[in-house]
Parts: sequence; C-alpha cells; structure tokens
Amino acid sequence: MREQAPGTRAVDQQAEPGARWFETVNEGLMQLSVEAPQRKLAEADRVAYELLHAGEPAKPAPRVGVGQALFVRVESRVCLDGSCDREPSATCSVRREGRELRVSSVLRRKHVEAADHACTEDCVLVAATCKTAALEAGEYVVWFDQQKLTLQVPGPLDETILASRAAR
Repeated sequence: MREQAPGTRAVDQQAEPGARWFETVNEGLMQLSVEAPQRKLAEADRVAYELLHAGEPAKPAPRVGVGQALFVRVESRVCLDGSCDREPSATCSVRREGRELRVSSVLRRKHVEAADHACTEDCVLVAATCKTAALEAGEYVVWFDQQKLTLQVPGPLDETILASRAAR
C-alpha cells in the first residue's frame, strides 16, 4: 500500500473485506477566486501555458467588491490510486469568525487492496469548491491549515496559493 500523507487517518467504517476508509483533513492547496473555478490545469500544462504566453502583458488582478462572495478551491495533494482508491469525495467549507475566514477541507476515500490485482502508480487528484458569504468592506485574514493571507474588500484579490504543511 502506498504511504499515506500526513494528516491522513483510517476511519472506522464497515467496508468490504480488504477495504479501509481514509480521511485527510486540511491538506492540499487552497486558492481564492472571484469566479467559480474551472478545471485546474495540471502543473505541466500550466508551465507550458506560461511559456507560450511569456512576454504578454499581465492581466490585472481580479478585484473583490463589497457584497461579493469569493470561491475557494482546495485541491488535494494526496495521490489517489485509480485502481485501489474508490469512492473519493472532497468537501470544503469557509467559517467566518469576525474578520477571519477559516477554510477547512476533508478528503475521504475507500482503499481496497485485492489479492487478484496490484495497485497502480497513477495519481488521481481530487478537488472541492466552496463559497464565502457576501463580504462587507474591511480587511480579512484567510486561514488554511496554519497558512494565512490578508484580503482587503474592496480591493485586488491576492491569488496566492496557500499550501498546507503536508503539501509543501
């Protein structure tokens, strides 16, 4: 069985013989956007895109307006095995505490090792998207795992990607 990521724990659930449920909490990469995220480019695709468009003027940073909600995308960095990890699900949520926005995520999957097949070395990533409530004017601190970024509303959106401890 592939080594489990830090923050991953077995979850005691009834499963078929040879199967175990795993849950990973607040692990991966988190990014904010003003629009619903589309399929994320794979790292190699992103690098190729950046090289192709090198030298072009940079697009202005998106702006966050008063009364606007933000979309949050959390992409797990736990490699799921396409042949042995089944029923993956990912969720995220944003909890507001005053001027702090706390992002949390959970990845669940069932890992099945069978005597009649070996697990493959492919790497399937899972992502979840959630949304903040409408934001009032002011400064916010967005937390994911132990990483943070500051957000001013109204103002430009910092599209920095926060990586959890396990994803670095």
